[in-house]
Amino acid sequence: MKKTHFIRSLSYTIIIVLAISACSNDKSFGLLRKTIEKEIEMGDYKNALTRIENHLKENKLNDDFKILKAKVLNGIGEHEDAVKLLTTVSKKNDTIYYLISENYFHIANLSDDDNQYFKAIKNIDKSLTQNPQNLNSYILKAKILHNLDKKKEAMTVIINGLKISPQNSKLICYRGIERLSLGDLRGSELDFDQSLNSKDLDSTDISYIFRFKAVNRYNDNLEVKIKNLNKAISYSPKNAINYELRADLYFIKGDTASACEDYSKAIELGNMSVFEKVKETCK
Repeated sequence: MKKTHFIRSLSYTIIIVLAISACSNDKSFGLLRKTIEKEIEMGDYKNALTRIENHLKENKLNDDFKILKAKVLNGIGEHEDAVKLLTTVSKKNDTIYYLISENYFHIANLSDDDNQYFKAIKNIDKSLTQNPQNLNSYILKAKILHNLDKKKEAMTVIINGLKISPQNSKLICYRGIERLSLGDLRGSELDFDQSLNSKDLDSTDISYIFRFKAVNRYNDNLEVKIKNLNKAISYSPKNAINYELRADLYFIKGDTASACEDYSKAIELGNMSVFEKVKETCK
């Protein structure tokens, strides 16, 4: 009896130790995941990828780390690899389909291949089917349709999103973009100003708003347009398009030196399409 009691006690002890070890591992994994997610949010993809690779030296690549690694690959521009990784996730929810769509969207932008946009549409529709409340999916679908020159359809998608969340600043921002593309100049300006008054936009969204305010013909004051692009650049200093647009305005103003400086910055950031402008302007 004593021997049996001892074996039972030993078994219970082992179970408790294993349970504690498992809880400890879960806690450690949770902290690591939060750290990596924070680094991704801050754009620190190098450190995020290093942590992931170090983790994978001793652990299998499970779905959680597939998603984290795919987010990093998306952030560093390795969109095709991100798609390949995401398609291997065992249980695909609205977030997975959103991430796949987002990467196809970037591939399409870089390759100018409309077929990639259609792949993005297919996946974002799956995301919305699984979760019709995902507001980011409405915005991404509108952006895809906008780039396919389906502006009215893009506006319909934004309006459907606003039915769920009427005061959502990002949706209002993108409604302003579609209003601008459809010729509603005053309406777009009102939407831009309303969304800027909120506190929940990220720096990329704010930069977009100031860029579109700059190209909006509702206010043709050259100095105001330049000030809007100054703000756009302050929120997104590595966006080449903003420098090209400001250079165009400097050229119209007659400030050739500033125009050439901005054209050179745009080229430095990868916008090679301005070479012809440089040849004509910066002799």
